[in-house]
Formats: sequence, C-alpha cells, structure tokens
Amino acid sequence: MNHGAEDDGPSMDDLKETMMGMVEGKLATLLGKSSGYIESLPVEVKLNVEALKGLQVKQNELHHRYKLECLELEKKVSFVMSKF
Repeated sequence: MNHGAEDDGPSMDDLKETMMGMVEGKLATLLGKSSGYIESLPVEVKLNVEALKGLQVKQNELHHRYKLECLELEKKVSFVMSKF
C-alpha cells in the first residue's frame, strides 16, 4: 500500500506481472520436452495411452464433422425460414 510515500518500490501488480513473465518464460523452454514420465510407464500402460490418443483423434474428427453438419443444417433452416 502506498500511504503517501512516492518511492515504496514495485507494486504488488508489478511483482505479479514480473513473476508471471518468469514462469511463462520457463514453461516456454520446457514446451515439447519429455519429462520422462510416459517413457517410465510399463509397456502395457504406454500402449493404452497410445490407444487413447488414437481415440481422441477420431473423436476430434467426428466432432469436427458434427459441427460442419450442424452449420449446414442451420443454413438450411435459415433459408427455409427466410421464405416465410
């Protein structure tokens, strides 16, 4: 808190901003690097993780197709409703 003194040092917001910048900088250096955790799992578990990744890809593709079909249906409904 600043009780009239002009030079109390950095504010709490300045400190938070500096800390966030430092944390984000450190995280950026870790991006894409392996922690070794997955590699340390038993083979059976690693295979399950890979299978789940494959399922996630399929789910993402299906969700994308669903969104496209919803958009097409919305266009059709909008067209039909504009005729009334």
